[in-house]
Amino acid sequence: MNAELKIELFGRVQGINFRWMIKHMADENDVRGYVTNKEDGSVLIVAQGEKKQLNDFISWIRSEPGFVKITGLNYAWQEPEIEYKEFTIKREQNYFVDKAKGVVNLTKRIIGKNTIPDGNI
Repeated sequence: MNAELKIELFGRVQGINFRWMIKHMADENDVRGYVTNKEDGSVLIVAQGEKKQLNDFISWIRSEPGFVKITGLNYAWQEPEIEYKEFTIKREQNYFVDKAKGVVNLTKRIIGKNTIPDGNI
């Protein structure tokens, strides 16, 4: 089994197709795991692969691709509990509910109604 990273991202990270960009980058670089939106407007990623691949993955995330604006980034190396076979986007309930929640969280970020915890960058 390879290395595993748990990554939490804060900022403008929901409602802008960021999870799809993450999945595309993971698929191109043989990174497995998942990405999901969290209720507080953040994004959680669990990624598995070789350490170099994961270091490149985190560097790509830090480059703030697309319309992403990261105000906090926490990550930790951890021992994998299970081995993922692919990289997936985890959704809450169904596609439409998940998408609507992402847009609501993006709107909160834009109008400044969402407080963001301090992250380590």
